[in-house]
Amino acid sequence: MSRQFISSATRLRSSAGFSLSHSAFGTMPNIAPPSSRRMPSLKISTWKRPTRTTRQYERESSDEQFICEERVMKSGATRRGNAAKRAETSAKNGEVDVREFRAGDGAAIRAFWEASGIRIRPGDDDRSLAAFAERNPGLFLLALDDQGLAATALGGWDGRRGWLYHVAVRADERRHGLGGRLVRTIEQRLRERGCPKVNLIVWNDNAAAMEFWKANGYTRATTVEFEKEL
Repeated sequence: MSRQFISSATRLRSSAGFSLSHSAFGTMPNIAPPSSRRMPSLKISTWKRPTRTTRQYERESSDEQFICEERVMKSGATRRGNAAKRAETSAKNGEVDVREFRAGDGAAIRAFWEASGIRIRPGDDDRSLAAFAERNPGLFLLALDDQGLAATALGGWDGRRGWLYHVAVRADERRHGLGGRLVRTIEQRLRERGCPKVNLIVWNDNAAAMEFWKANGYTRATTVEFEKEL
């Protein structure tokens, strides 16, 4: 009887897992959403995660190359849970102010994107950014601290699918949870507007971005993107 009890408990522990439901990515033009509700700005705190050694990072990267998509998503959920626990006991002094895009932000944002490795393309000029923010109120978010821009995230909704663009975090703020916080804020606001699914596009040579999105519950689509400049 004692041996059976221990075996049952072991099976229960090993079967514990996580359930995530997010969407795949693709492309679609962004048109005016049904909702034009203004959303208030907010303040969130950031935190420092324990520094990983080079050996630890290489071991984790090597392990993730050989596990299936479901295992990657589960490990991402575990990391987010651990980050939340560390945030309670290791909060960073000061705050990051998260606000919406404003007229005049364009030059600083483009410089930030270029420094973050994002390619500046048609649609990133001042006029296009302002039009995007007007069509998607509350979804063009900037995070600022005493050093300036710390992160950006753009969300759009065409009435059928949500989209995420230009999610970038300053090098010294990466792996502290700030990018994930911005993404979850946009996801929640899209959900409140009735958006059922979120898509995004990642360059096929951006391995770090792919790992970030997997860790945040996204799965890779098998579609092929076509484009045409007008």
